[in-house]
Amino acid sequence: MKKLCVLLLLSISLFATAREYTFSPEDIPAMKQLLGSGNLQAGDAIVLKDGTYNNLEEIHFTGKGVFGKPIIWRAENPGKAIISGKLRLRIYGEYLQLKDLLFYKAWAVGHDMIDFQKEKGVYASYCRMTGCVIDECNDPGKGIRPKEG
Repeated sequence: MKKLCVLLLLSISLFATAREYTFSPEDIPAMKQLLGSGNLQAGDAIVLKDGTYNNLEEIHFTGKGVFGKPIIWRAENPGKAIISGKLRLRIYGEYLQLKDLLFYKAWAVGHDMIDFQKEKGVYASYCRMTGCVIDECNDPGKGIRPKEG
């Protein structure tokens, strides 16, 4: 009986379907809650509709994807989901991927704008950024601009 229950649980987990969650710039609180909840499953996708996502401030992206089924946070259309303003993005967990996002005129809250760890000892493994652009991301209050050239 015990073996049957274990077999049943394994088969259910193998056939669990990945979900796609879609957010617009008006849905920032719900998106932040989902990204940081730890409830995302392998193969899930968080899709950002075209638009500007301003001042996300402290945001966590965490979960446990697996090889071949990462958890992906991506733009619906490459480069059309723009993350701007104050940002402190912490990415930690396993097999997480940021894809096709444009970080434009965003700047760090604190020391790092994007950090692949929650804190010392809680790191990211097999996580990556693919097709993302980071452009003109300096604190405007400090008056620092990248050199034009």
